[in-house]
Amino acid sequence: MLTAPNKNNRPLFAAKDIKPFYLEHSSRIFPQKNGLLGLVEKLLKSIVGPKYDGEYLHKVIREKLGKTRLDETLTNVVIPTFNIENLQPIVFSTYQAMRTPSLDARLSDICIGTSAAPTYLPAYYFKNQIRQGYVREFNLVDGGVAANNPRASSSVQIQPPTYGNLITILSIDGGGIRGIIPATILEYLESQLQVLDGEDARLADYFDVIAGTSTGGLVTAIGLLGLAGKLLKSIIGPMYDGEYLHKVIREKLGKTRLDETLTNVVIPTFNIENLQPIVFSTYQAMMTPSLDAQLSDICIGTSAAPTYLPAYYFKNQIRQGYVREFNLVDGGVAANNPALVAINQITKQILDGNPDFFPIKPMDYGRFLVISVGTGSSKAQQKYSAQKAAKWGDLGW
Repeated sequence: MLTAPNKNNRPLFAAKDIKPFYLEHSSRIFPQKNGLLGLVEKLLKSIVGPKYDGEYLHKVIREKLGKTRLDETLTNVVIPTFNIENLQPIVFSTYQAMRTPSLDARLSDICIGTSAAPTYLPAYYFKNQIRQGYVREFNLVDGGVAANNPRASSSVQIQPPTYGNLITILSIDGGGIRGIIPATILEYLESQLQVLDGEDARLADYFDVIAGTSTGGLVTAIGLLGLAGKLLKSIIGPMYDGEYLHKVIREKLGKTRLDETLTNVVIPTFNIENLQPIVFSTYQAMMTPSLDAQLSDICIGTSAAPTYLPAYYFKNQIRQGYVREFNLVDGGVAANNPALVAINQITKQILDGNPDFFPIKPMDYGRFLVISVGTGSSKAQQKYSAQKAAKWGDLGW
């Protein structure tokens, strides 16, 4: 609403209008029934279907936004959504709409889709007709499923680039047991570097920043010790209780702490105690001692994928009498694209005028050399439709 144009081609809403809008409509978007019967009805409704039908919300959004399309916004916007048909994120942006006409949907449809929080509001299905005879279908839920914190860990700082000419980044995606894929690729990459520069060459010698999520975070830390391929191959066995994985990680990493890594690392985790991301980085550990934890604890935390491995609790004693507690799960919950996290942190440092990055400019992405190693592509098969998911409650989701 801040970027949709009104009749005078000015923003439909000012920032100060947002709060009154919520206050005016929230009671009808999320109607509440008092008393025991109301509580029981709400509980039963949440089990068999969404708590709210979303009809009033849809009506208000359509009234406010009308038929305005994405390419008509007054400035570029980025709105994440999640497509439950193929379990893939779809990010709508003004610029992308100009390049990909099928994404130039009505703002009302995009907003209804990105606000369809599972268990609260029904999944949203719509068609976008691009030209005569060609229609693209969308089955959307809350964009937070795919990107719930676009600026996760904005305070993390990155060490200056090694050579000043290029900023080199290695990003390693998570993927459970499929982490064996990037481990194998990195093992090969390091072997080829050793052919060129000798047997002592290590990946840590070539990258200013190494970022990883989930098993990618595990590889990030282990890779700095030259053990990536062997370790991940050794944990293919039973891991669901996490005991064997924890044992192997502790054996390999010992008591090594974050500030002892051979290059700067960025490892996202997610703290379920306050539902906030915590990003561990080497440089941040030097500035914030409470984050200078043992690598083994960080790796166990970032690899604790919900439903696969148990959440991980540990204490980090910083000094006599002061202990910080962590309750961590898979970093992919907060940042499933570690390359984006790393680039975000570097860009922020440049924008903040950090002299270590001179003369690289914020938009000088030609000076960023990024190697992003994934865990394979997902199967291109249809999973769910919005019509089906719209009836789900807690059990369905």
